[in-house]
Amino acid sequence: MKVLGIETSSLVASVALVTDEVLTGEYTVNLKKTHSQTLLTMVDELLSMLGMEPQEVDAIAVSAGPGSFTGLRIGSATAKGLGLALKKPLISVPTVDAMAYNIYGSSALICPIMDAKRNQVYTGWYRFEKEFEVVRKQYVCSIEELLADLNERGERVLFLGEGALVYEKSIQNLASFSYSFVPAQSSRQRAASVAALGLCYAKEGRLVDAAEHRPEYLRKPQAERERKEAAREVEIAPMQREDLAAVEGIEQQCFSKPWSRSLWDEVLESTCDLAWTARYRGEVIACCNLRIVADEAEIMRIAVLPQRRRMGAARKMMEEMLEAAKERQCERVCLEVREGNQGARTLYESYGFQTDGLREAYYKNPTEAAVLMSRLL
Repeated sequence: MKVLGIETSSLVASVALVTDEVLTGEYTVNLKKTHSQTLLTMVDELLSMLGMEPQEVDAIAVSAGPGSFTGLRIGSATAKGLGLALKKPLISVPTVDAMAYNIYGSSALICPIMDAKRNQVYTGWYRFEKEFEVVRKQYVCSIEELLADLNERGERVLFLGEGALVYEKSIQNLASFSYSFVPAQSSRQRAASVAALGLCYAKEGRLVDAAEHRPEYLRKPQAERERKEAAREVEIAPMQREDLAAVEGIEQQCFSKPWSRSLWDEVLESTCDLAWTARYRGEVIACCNLRIVADEAEIMRIAVLPQRRRMGAARKMMEEMLEAAKERQCERVCLEVREGNQGARTLYESYGFQTDGLREAYYKNPTEAAVLMSRLL
C-alpha cells in the first residue's frame, strides 16, 4: 500500500511516501515560507523523483492538528483537493501523535511540545518501546501545568518539538524528573512519521472520504478568541441624546441612505419606538431601533461599525429587541434586509426569522431587492 504523507502544522513543510512499511521518499524543509507556495511543488517533485504518477497513491495521510491554523488549513485543503481529484481516501493523523512516532525503542515517556503561544503548549504522552502507545492523547495546557503533571508522574521523559526549545528554561527550572531533549534529526514534524502512522491507521480501517476530513485545532483561532473576549465588554443600553452624534456617524458608514440625526431624534421622542446603543470600552459601536404597533414589532434599524463587527454587538442587540417585544406581548416580529446582505440574513435566520417574500428593486445604490422576514414570538 502506498501512503502519501503531508505535514504542514508548523514552519516545517514535509511530504513523504511510505510503500508497504518502507519509506521510499521524503522531502522536508523548515523555513519561513508560505506552505501554499511550496507544498504542491514538493509533492510533484517527490513523485517525479520516484517515477510515480499521482494515481498510484492508495491513500493520503495528513497531519490533522493541532498546530498553526494557516498551516493546517493549507495541508488539509491540499490533501482534500488531491483526494477528491484522485478519488483516494484520507487518513487524519493527530500531529502530536505523529511527532511521538519519530522516537522508537526507548523506555522513557515521550512528550512532544508544540508552542501554542500565550504560555500554552500542545502536547501528549506516549510510549514506543515495542508497540506505539498513547498514554495521554494530545491536549492543550500551560507549560507549568504540563511540568507539574510530569513531576507527579516522576518518570524519565524525552522532550521534542520546537516548544521544547521555547520552554527549555521553564523545564530546567521546574522539572524534578529526569529528562532529555531529542536531537535535531528526530525533534521536528516529519511527513515520514505521518505516512507511516497513517499506514497503521489505514490497516485498522481509519480511512475517511476526502470531503469529510476536518482539521483538529484543539482550540479556537486567536482572532476568534479575541473576539469572544471583546464581546464580554460590549454593553447594551437605551439610546440617549448624547449618543446621536456617534449614531449619525455609524449610519453614514453603514448605509447608502443613512438616517439623519433629526430622524433619530424623532425616534427618541416616539412612544412607538425603542432604541439602544452598544458600547465597547466607552465607544458607541452599534445602534438599533425597534418599532411596536399593536401586537407587532418591526426591527427598523440595526447597524454596527464595520471595524467593530464580529464582536457580538449585533447579537446582543437582537436579544435585547426580542426580549422587549416579548415583554410588550407582541405576537410577531418582522424586518426587511438587502437580498445581498448574507451576513445579516444568516444572523436573522439564526434567531428563527423566515423569509416571507421580496420587494423588488426596493434598495438603491446599488439597486437590490428587499427580503421580508418575520418570526412568531
